[in-house]
Amino acid sequence: AKAMFKKAKSKVKPNANTFNILFFGWCRVRNLARGMRLLEEMVDSGFQLDNFTYNTAIDIFCKAGMIKEAADIFEFMKRQGSTLSSPTAKTYSIMILALVKNDRIDECFRVVDDMVKSGCLPDVSTYKELIEGCTWLGEWRRLMDFYKRWERKAILQIL
Repeated sequence: AKAMFKKAKSKVKPNANTFNILFFGWCRVRNLARGMRLLEEMVDSGFQLDNFTYNTAIDIFCKAGMIKEAADIFEFMKRQGSTLSSPTAKTYSIMILALVKNDRIDECFRVVDDMVKSGCLPDVSTYKELIEGCTWLGEWRRLMDFYKRWERKAILQIL
């Protein structure tokens, strides 16, 4: 893939999709270092990273157990994000799942609170990951407290 990309690059100017596809491929084969170099090359070529790119990176880092690196990318997205690259409910759900799998339930709830404060509303996937995580970790009380807190907030917003 690398050789083909170099050969094609000399004849055809790659676009953001070209870089994203190759980045996704490097991540799928767990060559994170090469994937990150490709992201740098993408930025140096003047392309803006989008949600697909960031979500792929965060997901792959999480699955590789590199939660800190995923969290760093996530924080970068929140600080530097644009319309194309701000965290979405999908991004938050990826982080929640990774935190649950690493027994970091307190951080999960902080991520959800941060999500709502930033204006990104949880979706079905967000709730699913949180509910499954609390169930898996035996955190029923925390889940019920969370539910009651958000139920009250929803009622207050309606009034």
